[in-house]
This record gives sequence, C-alpha cells and structure tokens, in this order.
Amino acid sequence: MGWGFLAQAQIYYSKDFEKKGITEFVGFGMDGQTFYWNTALTKPIDMIRIDDNTVKFANNKTTYRFENGPTANSLWCIHSNGRKQKYYVIPTIFISKDFERKGVTEFLQMRGNSVYYFTNGSKTKIRMQNAGQGTQSVRFPGSKAVYTLTSLPMILVCKHPNGKRQEFNFYDVYTLAKLMRAYPNLRKLIEN
Repeated sequence: MGWGFLAQAQIYYSKDFEKKGITEFVGFGMDGQTFYWNTALTKPIDMIRIDDNTVKFANNKTTYRFENGPTANSLWCIHSNGRKQKYYVIPTIFISKDFERKGVTEFLQMRGNSVYYFTNGSKTKIRMQNAGQGTQSVRFPGSKAVYTLTSLPMILVCKHPNGKRQEFNFYDVYTLAKLMRAYPNLRKLIEN
C-alpha cells in the first residue's frame, strides 16, 4: 500500500457496532483498494476485492458488501449474515507536525463550508470564523488576526498574519491511525 493511495483514500467510521467502545474504519482508495482498521487493531490491513462492492479479509470466506447509505456522507456495510452496519465519512483532515512546537500536531478539519482547528492535546475543536473572503480567510473566535488558506494538491497552505507559511498535509491512514493510538482524544474530535 503506497503513500499515494493512502493519502487519496476516503475513510469512513462506525462506532460501537460489534463491541461498545470500538470504532471501526474502512477506507477506499482511488485505485479500488480497500483497507480496514479499528481502535483495537490499529494497523490498517488490506482487504481483498471480490467485485465492485464486495470485499473480504485474506484467509476468510466472510464477505462484506458496501452500498450507498441513507445520506451522502454515509454507507452501509452488509455482512454476509445480513447484518447492516452504518459507516459515516470522516471529513477532510489536514495535518501539520512540529510547526510551532516540537511534539505538537495541528489539525484543520473541513466540514462543508466550516473549518475546525485542534491539536493532539485539544479537548475540543475550535470552529474558525469566516474573515470575510469565504473559507479562504479565517480567524480564531475573538481574534482579529486573519489566516489565509490556499489549497494545493494534497496540501493546505496557511499564511499566518506575521507572514509565516505553514503546510498542512492531507492525512494518510498510517499517520492518522498512529496519532489516534497515541492521543485517544483525537478519535472523538475527528468523529464529532
């Protein structure tokens, strides 16, 4: 599984389906690859594609069929025993490591027209305020300092009021899984 695939995957999550407290993740790459991980099995594993909508794990006959969910941001996973599991899309997340301080990872999450900010130490995420030029310019609530966001392929560039340029990279599955393992609070911030 190459980085290019992982960075371009759409990831969905499902909470508490098999066991309370366990969140499951499934990702679909642009090249048709499918992978799975959960909060107990933290390393993403490849699934074997049977047809366009059906996958299985290696050395296992159990199949899982995916169908569009009831909303644009969800999908159904129909297990071979007929059980239906609902997954929700993880909104687009960009990650910046060690920019202001070593050991601090910053996140920008896009949900519709809203931009949220949080770090690996955050308890809550901050909804950035529109600074008047669409989502291209944002500021923290109560602040007059304006941050300009520019989208490039796989990168979001943030120009700070003091002129500093910070790059936020589109998440890749391994980095996101590793960070969620190291900082359990991130899972709740990403899902909510």
